[in-house]
Amino acid sequence: MKPTSQGLGSGFLIHDNWILTNAHVVSDSRMLLVNKISSPKPFLADVLAIAHDSDLALLKVRDPKFYQGLTPLELGGIPELRSRVRAYGYPLGGKELSRTEGVVSRIEFGTYVHPGIDSHLLIQTDSAINPGNSGGPVTQSGQAIGVAFQSNLRLNDVGYFIPVPLINRFLTDIKDGRYDGVPEIGIETSSLINQDYRKYLGLPEDTGGILIERVVPHSSADGVLLIGDVLTKIEDLQIDVAGMVRYSEQLVTFF
Repeated sequence: MKPTSQGLGSGFLIHDNWILTNAHVVSDSRMLLVNKISSPKPFLADVLAIAHDSDLALLKVRDPKFYQGLTPLELGGIPELRSRVRAYGYPLGGKELSRTEGVVSRIEFGTYVHPGIDSHLLIQTDSAINPGNSGGPVTQSGQAIGVAFQSNLRLNDVGYFIPVPLINRFLTDIKDGRYDGVPEIGIETSSLINQDYRKYLGLPEDTGGILIERVVPHSSADGVLLIGDVLTKIEDLQIDVAGMVRYSEQLVTFF
């Protein structure tokens, strides 16, 4: 018989009496106990939905008394670069709620540690995010603008949170009772920095884009994009010659 172990994490209440947290906080759990800030009494909870690819999960507490006196957090939007944010949680298993402040230092497309292979939009802050903070809200102007989920072990005071667009996508996906996942576009690309090659393709000087080098069979792009196509926009955002997109004041690499 394997010995039992326990882990700790954070979470916060949103609409419909749902508790939003990280997938890695509740993954493989056999029993979930949730505590309120105002009470030491633990309440049993169940996982309603889990998204390992985007490290998100929804919980529901069985006893309706848990929700008495609680106000859900509203979800905000994408914060501006260099704007101030606050991260809440219970780092290192502490019993008192911790609040740290920092600024948004980067908005980028990066790897999520929990699945280890999936890359999505994430936001970097210098607000401390430590073990136990995972699943807690990152707020700005009284709204939740993300879920704290990982730190950079090689750098001090660098933490990351999952932004609201990915959270909203998760909440929309599960409306039919199951989670389908974030689709992968399924292409390999190269930049179009070389001016001679751009002329060969007949591209105007003011047009950016990336060249499709390979389309993965049975992927989202299969039958839609072809090798040799030039992709110039993604969701109405212009792609520059280096394969970057300007997103909320910053150039983000998606390809």
